[in-house]
Amino acid sequence: MRMRKKKNGAKRIENLKKLGKSRTSETYSTTLSSFKNFREGIDLTLEDIDSDMMVIYESYLRTKGISSNTSSLN
Repeated sequence: MRMRKKKNGAKRIENLKKLGKSRTSETYSTTLSSFKNFREGIDLTLEDIDSDMMVIYESYLRTKGISSNTSSLN
């Protein structure tokens, strides 16, 4: 079983804030929060994400009223 660091995304977001990239960090933070809600808090690796999951996530966003321009998954 492969070990991985938890909260890696949160660390990257914090580094963006330190670099003065507050708007990018806000966007990443919102996106990470949305994806965590979609996954119901279940963690996964990048390798676990595939095109089928992204299509399902896009559908999830649409049920939440997120527009196509906002989701940028077209």
